[in-house]
Amino acid sequence: MNKKSLILPFLVVISIAFIGCISNNKSNNVAKVDANQIEKPNIIFYLADDQDVYDYGCYGNEKVNTTAVDRLAKEGMLFTNAFTAQTICAPSRSQVFTGKYPVKNGCFANHTATRPTIESVTSKMKKLGYEVVLAGKSHVKPSSVYQWDKEWLPVPKKDVPRAYIPLDSIKAYFKKTKKPFCMFITSKYPHGKYFDVENAKTEDIKFYPFNESKKNDKAFIQKKQVIIEVLQKIIPK
Repeated sequence: MNKKSLILPFLVVISIAFIGCISNNKSNNVAKVDANQIEKPNIIFYLADDQDVYDYGCYGNEKVNTTAVDRLAKEGMLFTNAFTAQTICAPSRSQVFTGKYPVKNGCFANHTATRPTIESVTSKMKKLGYEVVLAGKSHVKPSSVYQWDKEWLPVPKKDVPRAYIPLDSIKAYFKKTKKPFCMFITSKYPHGKYFDVENAKTEDIKFYPFNESKKNDKAFIQKKQVIIEVLQKIIPK
């Protein structure tokens, strides 16, 4: 693909998308710029499911294999002071897709809907000439707010606990698309259900000062070990 792809968080994406669009409130001496005449970079947003900062190599965990993310962090930007307003699936996604706190957009609890009057990334990016695509897990509603041009559901696979990213659809789209696009690739991993892991070992887990007291907690060790196993299985080395 010849077009340049950017891996950026939502708020940065919006600011970049608006570069060159000059407000009518600016001085009359500044020429107006047509957004359709500006070369638009493709935008790809990757979103893991229920994975915290302590399960990435680029944030200091040498026990997990996150090679691709580590490379993005090395070649791009690594955020060290960021947070989510709600650490639950639907609300956290709604704030990414709307740029508003969950209590502002209406999706403040899991499985609740965004207010129908909220304008999401789909309509904002369409106005800028983008095709907006969701590839993977959704868990946001209503469809009147999230009007994806294309939406591909996760793909079931044998012998794994959860469905995978629709890679075939993504690859086919890259080959034939002609329009600039904004794509959200949203995995169902490493969120449980998990792979079965036998004989989970303490030495396989990365412990930090805040959780070293958990070293003798068998349930904690089992949970952390399966996350490591999930990442090792789904992410190529």
